[in-house]
Amino acid sequence: MKRLFDTTGLRFDDKQTVLELNGAKIEAYPSHHIDAIRGLTDVKLILLDEASFFPIGQQRLLRDAVERYIAKSSPIIAWVSTPGSPDDVFAQIGKES
Repeated sequence: MKRLFDTTGLRFDDKQTVLELNGAKIEAYPSHHIDAIRGLTDVKLILLDEASFFPIGQQRLLRDAVERYIAKSSPIIAWVSTPGSPDDVFAQIGKES
């Protein structure tokens, strides 16, 4: 995310995980700490990148955690990944109606 803004002159400390840009707060969370995404307020977008490569159990927990936000703030949920296992959660989502 930080490298997207290299040409803008914005600089970030390497440990910084929060970016405020034009009134929007963007936060990054580590992939193996699903509890960190729980309990947020006013979520507009959740981007899960390469989540098909998380362990299957974590994929299920992650899906449960992010889908709970649908009732809270109706965010856009984008699960983006190259193909992983034919049994992963990403493949299951693709098979759902």
